[in-house]
Amino acid sequence: AESAESAELLPYENTQCPENTGILLCTCMNGKWIDCIKPNPTITNSVLELEQSNYLLEQSTIALPKTSNIYQPILSISPAISDSGSLLSVQGSGYPPNRSVLITYYYGSNSMNMATFIPNDSGIFSGGFAVPTNAHTANNNLIKASVEHLKEDGTIQNLSATATHYIPNNEISLSQTQGVSGSKITLTGTGFRNSSVITNLTIGGYSALANTHPISDGWGNVNVEITVPDIPKGIHLVVINIANKVSTTYYEVTSQNINEFNPVLTVDSPISKSDALLIIEGSNYPPNRDVLITYYYGANSINVGTFTPDSLGYFTGQFKMPLDASTKSNNLIKSSVSYPLPDGSIHKIISSAHHYMPEIYISTSVSTGVPGSLFELTGFGFPSSTVISSLTLGGVPVKIIQKPSTDINGEVKIEVEVPYLQSGTHLVLCTVAGKSANGFFNVISP
Repeated sequence: AESAESAELLPYENTQCPENTGILLCTCMNGKWIDCIKPNPTITNSVLELEQSNYLLEQSTIALPKTSNIYQPILSISPAISDSGSLLSVQGSGYPPNRSVLITYYYGSNSMNMATFIPNDSGIFSGGFAVPTNAHTANNNLIKASVEHLKEDGTIQNLSATATHYIPNNEISLSQTQGVSGSKITLTGTGFRNSSVITNLTIGGYSALANTHPISDGWGNVNVEITVPDIPKGIHLVVINIANKVSTTYYEVTSQNINEFNPVLTVDSPISKSDALLIIEGSNYPPNRDVLITYYYGANSINVGTFTPDSLGYFTGQFKMPLDASTKSNNLIKSSVSYPLPDGSIHKIISSAHHYMPEIYISTSVSTGVPGSLFELTGFGFPSSTVISSLTLGGVPVKIIQKPSTDINGEVKIEVEVPYLQSGTHLVLCTVAGKSANGFFNVISP
């Protein structure tokens, strides 16, 4: 090895050691470079290669997107039951931030892209869109919120969440479905007895008829202007009776006399059969005051329970559906609580949730699965003790694990296997003796 004296670079006289730009190995002592030597060229090249590889590694590491988060999207809609053309509110959480989320509405064998939303930094978005006007009634439709996500390995992952929407088979409709008390709206309907008097028309149990009683025309149609009565804020059932035929729909009053509370009532199964057990949850209610729950169906109603919110205004409970509740009917679960105002008067605070009983219906235990996986399909409203004619997913016959027939009540509960289909949302169609019901299932890659 060469000595320090034979080195080409002499010690600096500076008070600080400057940057050593030469390919030398030196020691800095008391502000001076000393003992500088030339390293072996092989070592020099190795050092340069190592530095270069480290630099490239740092650059590639910086370029990698930070996508190590595990996202679990959740989608909710309101209301879960409404007419075609009605406005739906959607809210998503657990999505990749700042990436476009596509909202698609599936109905029958059709689908339509409705809107796109951008989640915030917390992965949350909200918005609204109108249900397609040609969406089928009396069908279990699907709303899907999907997004493409770039994973660490550079592959694209399709993330999605779904929510079910049901369009009832309404015989009446309103020119407006929400507004303040005192509003004038038009009610139209079809399928009634010709030239018959409207014997009853109420909103929230209060009469909406003037002194005169309009009649249906010669074809059984009705068109009448009504005034929304002075009723509390919330969703109310609209009931019309013509020649003993009762039809229903919904109207939401948006005005409010007090602003202290904005209660929210939800039901775990907005669509179910009669005698089903329903679980309800309430939030933002006046604490420690009894809340009366009433189930409205057609012109009938029944008090099904009383629940007391905790100190935070929250309660949960359950009740059984009335056995005589009719199918194909827009029903309503209403909560009511009395609240004293400063002037000594009592104000009634209400909140409601839609409920519907279809004539025929199917659902799946899970909404997503890989080919070859199993899920449970349940349904009701079919002919009793009858073999299932066909059961398809995406147009492909599915493998049924148990005996494919309905029970004596016309209900079906079977375990089926997901066929090998391309990833995506597919129609589930179950037919028994000519009666069909549909749902949707999202097939994902293994």
